[in-house]
Amino acid sequence: SYFEQLVKTNIWSQNPVKYLEAQALLQLIVLRIAALCAPSGTAASKNRSGDMRDMASSLVIEHYIWENYGTPVTVKDAAEYCGISVRSLERVCDRSFGKTFTELLRDYRMDTARNLMLTTDLDLGEIARITGYSSYDGFYKAWVKHFGVSPSELTRM
Repeated sequence: SYFEQLVKTNIWSQNPVKYLEAQALLQLIVLRIAALCAPSGTAASKNRSGDMRDMASSLVIEHYIWENYGTPVTVKDAAEYCGISVRSLERVCDRSFGKTFTELLRDYRMDTARNLMLTTDLDLGEIARITGYSSYDGFYKAWVKHFGVSPSELTRM
């Protein structure tokens, strides 16, 4: 679209990582709003049937991951940031996303890494560092576990 082209070329052309992060956050916001506005009885409305505090906490959790995925992150740090206990954080993650906090973090890191691989010329070591992995080996193992193929196989697809 015209807007997307304008944003890419003028604002984010110097930092594609931030562009991808902003794009993912906007998509998340749109999905959350759609779930809140969905008519009762629809599949999308089931997301709003839980406690509004869970929804608020889930947005804070996602924001925490979005802001911190490139650094060492612990469940305890995330819970403190959200103002809830570790147990409550894990319950919110399970009810809202059907995943653990660690799985959410890994999924976000891997999706970001894949987007960076496909849209930039960064080498895999740099992508590993950007996405919060202290070593390429750790990144590679997480990648294969998540996608089922090596990073080089993805680029050949």
